[in-house]
Amino acid sequence: MPWIMKTHNKYKYPIEINESIKITYNESPAHVGNLKHSVDFIVKEGTPVRAAADGKVIDLKSDSDTGGPDKKMEQFGNFIEIEHENGEYSEYEHLRKDGVVVKLSEEVRCGQIIGYSGATGWLAHLDQHLHFMVGKYGEKDDYEIENKTMELNEFLVRAKINTYASSGEGREQNLKDSSKELIYEENGWKYRDRYFGFNTFIGEEIIWKNEEMIWGMNYYGQILSKAVGAKEIYEFLKEALLQVDESMPFRGPKILNEENFSYRNSNSGSVEDFHGVEMILYQGKRVYELQYHGGIIKK
Repeated sequence: MPWIMKTHNKYKYPIEINESIKITYNESPAHVGNLKHSVDFIVKEGTPVRAAADGKVIDLKSDSDTGGPDKKMEQFGNFIEIEHENGEYSEYEHLRKDGVVVKLSEEVRCGQIIGYSGATGWLAHLDQHLHFMVGKYGEKDDYEIENKTMELNEFLVRAKINTYASSGEGREQNLKDSSKELIYEENGWKYRDRYFGFNTFIGEEIIWKNEEMIWGMNYYGQILSKAVGAKEIYEFLKEALLQVDESMPFRGPKILNEENFSYRNSNSGSVEDFHGVEMILYQGKRVYELQYHGGIIKK
């Protein structure tokens, strides 16, 4: 089992694995801080969930039928927490309503069915799946880091919507070095988008928190075809960028279709460390592409 963290105990997959099941480690924006060792199993609702090791059920929730892509849904997730030997524990989240089949303080065996997967709680863009993680009691919690990262995601969305996506070419500040700049500030946060050129173009986005630089992204883009005008391409691009969300706060959505235009955005990683590419197709032909990468800046 490809764990990133080291464990004293041996754990098995909580889902019976086959070729149709997708396993992902970093697609969810929740996999930061104390959740950085989590694994998501993309499975249909009602899939049996099994204990990954022998242990004792110490916490659970099964009365919710609410879930969705918004972080506000986090409190509605059904889950099971199992305590194991050597001070370790495992968690199984997003279970369906009444999908927990064990009781508090019940001793469970590895491989025993403990519940059924669902789509409750904060699902980000993954929809129904099983969130699974292993942790160790007594270690320093990373909740502060996690909360800061979530706050960063939320600010990124507001900043991007209120700069290029809504202003675009013509409303930036023109600087002496021939670059163009857009700035958004609120409550000690500052976002700056500065770029050179038009086609091709290169730029960077930087975020400061209380005057400390904490995050950055570089990008390089170009128009690839004269089949449609640059102005039309960039207008459609702004429409796509207005749909940025907290689950992928880098560029636009995964897919956006509108008449002759189609926007595609593919990336990997989290806000802490990521890279990706976006493209625009016109009547099925690729006419624009941008590559980007970035992450947290540490002293």
